[in-house]
Amino acid sequence: KALLCLLWNKRMEEISGVAARDVVGRDQFEAFPFLREREEAIRKLMQHVFKGNVATVPDEEIMFPQSGHRIWISGMVAPHRDTAGNIIGMVAFYRDITSRKLADNALRESETRYRRMLETAYEAVWTADTKNIVTYASPRMAELIGYAINEIVGKEAFSFVYPDDVAISKERIVMRINGAKGPFDFRLLHKNGSTIWVRSTATPIFDDKNIYQGMLGMMTDIGEARLAQE
Repeated sequence: KALLCLLWNKRMEEISGVAARDVVGRDQFEAFPFLREREEAIRKLMQHVFKGNVATVPDEEIMFPQSGHRIWISGMVAPHRDTAGNIIGMVAFYRDITSRKLADNALRESETRYRRMLETAYEAVWTADTKNIVTYASPRMAELIGYAINEIVGKEAFSFVYPDDVAISKERIVMRINGAKGPFDFRLLHKNGSTIWVRSTATPIFDDKNIYQGMLGMMTDIGEARLAQE
């Protein structure tokens, strides 16, 4: 059964680079041979729509050979009815989401680079949420206190602080949230029961409404420096 195009509006011309005169009145599988690769899925979608249903078109990258345009689209397909309510065709609505997809890809690449940087940093890196539950711990953090990463993430951050230093550490966190700067020294508790002196810099994380979301911290082992001072 032919899939004839009856309308190809100005916006479709813009995003595809294909003129309406090259599409309207033609079977879509002839106008766009690349659709043959997904003909079975398209036929199933047609059957679904001709039963009176609206179908969502998942995000998809398409390249139009006639123009060389490569775009990401999303959309929906609905039944087209005559004045008596009979289904006589389909109406497809498409949106060009290329900019959003490119931005998403750029963000993922940026996050990947950032995570790689954190995981290879000499300093121990961690993040915690508003309830001081650890949400991220770098490999160096795990090495520093002798725990596996999955033994750290999900735990209360202060459970890894030497008991005598918990109160001052909590006080310093509050000070950071209120704008205080500069590093501070305290002791962590290693899994084997020993203590580790660290110098920490902590930065509060706020959302775009300036609401506190958690803390990002970096720690450096200063045990040898402390021993030298003593």
